Amino acid sequence: MNLLITTSSPFHKSLPAKDFLHVHKSFIINLNQLQAIKGSFVQIRDKQISVSRTYREALLKK
Repeated sequence: MNLLITTSSPFHKSLPAKDFLHVHKSFIINLNQLQAIKGSFVQIRDKQISVSRTYREALLKK
């Protein structure tokens, strides 16, 4: 898994919207790597990533 640290706003705009989604102010996920949604977390490989209330609805629509 690659990790990139940058401000998310300009970076998020450069990613294809069909493949990437903001799930928290600190996290953008690749939807192709999404394995499960568990409550307020998403599972990607062996990592659990928080999903904020702000972005949860958009995630569930995908």
